[in-house]
Formats: sequence, structure tokens, C-alpha cells
Amino acid sequence: MKDSKIPLPINAMYLTVLRDDCDLSTNELVVYIMLLSRANNLTATCYPSMALLCRDCGKMDRRKLWEAIAVLEEKGLIYVMRIQGKPNVYTMTHFMEWRKKRLHNQVQECT
Repeated sequence: MKDSKIPLPINAMYLTVLRDDCDLSTNELVVYIMLLSRANNLTATCYPSMALLCRDCGKMDRRKLWEAIAVLEEKGLIYVMRIQGKPNVYTMTHFMEWRKKRLHNQVQECT
């Protein structure tokens, strides 16, 4: 398996940040975690179909899924690239920023 196919590790520290700082509903949190669990390790992107996301989220209703995605995008946690006739591409922007800050802090501690 290539490194680019390895999914992002879901870090307990990051989930705590989501819980404490992002004011997410249960549906929004579940959708975000499911997107994060499918995201590419290098690019922090994924492109699951709506049917797959509904299944991943415990057979969530499509309308509730769309509402959660809209809120996540509005809050800046994800960026959604919509391409007609193809699955959306989701970029985990909040996670990428958190990971960059965390790495920067680790470097600062070592110097």
C-alpha cells in the first residue's frame, strides 16, 4: 500500500479540540469524523459518495447529511469542491491547520 493511500490517524487530542472549540451537533461531529476517517494522509482529502457517507454515519438521512456538511463548510472545518457528475472532494481544512500548528509547536519545543 502506498503512503498516500494510508488514511489520516484520528487523534484523540484533535477530537477533544473539536468537542471543546467547534460547537458541533452530534450529526455534524459524526459526519466530520467519518470524512476524516476516509481522508488521505498526505492531502487530507477524500471523495466518498453520498450513499457511502450515509452508511458510514449510521444510515443517516441524506438531508441531515447535507445539512451537516453545509454547517461544517460554513464553520471552515472542511472545503467542498463540487464537480458536476462526480463525487464531491472534501478537504479537511481545520485538521490540516491543527496539524500544522501542532508540528510547529513540537519543533519549537525541540529548539
